[in-house]
Amino acid sequence: MASPLGLTIKTNLESMGVGDCIPCRYTALTSGAAGYFSELGTCVANEIPVTGTATPDGLFYLIKTAKGTLIADRVIQTSISWSILNTAKYIEGNPMKETNALPVMTSNTNPIGKVTASSIYSSDYDSYLAFNGSIDEYGWISKAAATISSKQWLQYEFSMPISIYSYEMVARKNNDAPKDWTFEGSNDGTNWVILDTQTNQINWSTTIYEKRSYKFTNIQDYKIYKINISSQNGYAGYVGIDELYMYKKDTQYKKFRSLSSGCAYLDVSGNSSLTNKSLGAWPPTNEWDKYIINSDLKGKVTKGDDNIWHYKINNSWCKDTPLNGGWNSGLQTATAANSTRINRGNAFSSTWPDLNLSTSTVIGSTLGFRPVLNYVESDIASEVIY
Repeated sequence: MASPLGLTIKTNLESMGVGDCIPCRYTALTSGAAGYFSELGTCVANEIPVTGTATPDGLFYLIKTAKGTLIADRVIQTSISWSILNTAKYIEGNPMKETNALPVMTSNTNPIGKVTASSIYSSDYDSYLAFNGSIDEYGWISKAAATISSKQWLQYEFSMPISIYSYEMVARKNNDAPKDWTFEGSNDGTNWVILDTQTNQINWSTTIYEKRSYKFTNIQDYKIYKINISSQNGYAGYVGIDELYMYKKDTQYKKFRSLSSGCAYLDVSGNSSLTNKSLGAWPPTNEWDKYIINSDLKGKVTKGDDNIWHYKINNSWCKDTPLNGGWNSGLQTATAANSTRINRGNAFSSTWPDLNLSTSTVIGSTLGFRPVLNYVESDIASEVIY
């Protein structure tokens, strides 16, 4: 797996220093709808194209720029509005209190743990394919003509007991998704505790890979977790699951949000200005100018290197609303209003700050979401890695 311009790839946040990167997955299978993040540090999927896509499902890199802060190396989703991102809490960010506990499985026993099932249709639909991180036409399917009265099940065994308190299921869009089931935990594979019961889960989409989430109360650690299926939707031949995710509590309280970009021009005294003084953006600590344009990340990159940040291809939605009457760039004749939102980056930027101002509902094929990841990083960790 090649990293951006030779940066060191890390597999966990604790080992990262400024200028290192970590892979992550982002999935948004419907244009104009916000997606979700997964596989931080473990993603091996194909990359999201740096040229942009409205329906991404793949890998991108987060580059560490400061303590507890990582910025994406590209716009990961185009054709999505600021308003939609804000509704999804991707503008200011919403702390993630859970993280996927499952690795990306490449077989029933690799890289760690063990996947088993009541039956499989064929090796093309083996049980581990519901845990391989790939949303596609495959996944796990039970034996053909399997009688649901005997119950079909799919389970994952961790290397050590762990507390799971929620799970997500992605259907195969083939009308074979589970309808009634229990989600159970065990430490010996014989004695099971029912943690969640679902009934009449119907009307799964047959046109998109639909994902549904289920939460329950659990403070116990179990080594094995199983979905025990008693009936399925529509199709009588078998039951199938495209992907299954299991979540544990996240003690680092990670959150994904959008970049800060400044909201006015900077004057010689370090104050805001409504006219361009050719001194940059105010406040000068905004992440776009401070890191993407003006930082060498402790000597690991060239300042403003587009091979690292890919900012000349697509504009990035930013958090900021411009000061009313300010930041009227040479690209526009309209005076900035606080009903607009700032987005930065394009192929013609030669002086900084440059910007575009768009209403929050605008959707553009070269305008989209470049995430920032914040997480709680201890002072002890920072002393070690900086």
